[in-house]
Amino acid sequence: MEANHKFYARRAAAEAQAALRSVTDEGRAIHQDLAQRFSRLSEEYSREDDEFLLFQ
Repeated sequence: MEANHKFYARRAAAEAQAALRSVTDEGRAIHQDLAQRFSRLSEEYSREDDEFLLFQ
């Protein structure tokens, strides 16, 4: 009986780790996407600022 409980405990732990890994990977992908968007917007605003200053 105890071996049965250990089996299910290990299985539950493995499933929890897999779920956490999935969430972590998804979070990492979202973070990377947001960082790229921020970088592009930052470059765009920087260019607009430079153009604005040139025509002042």
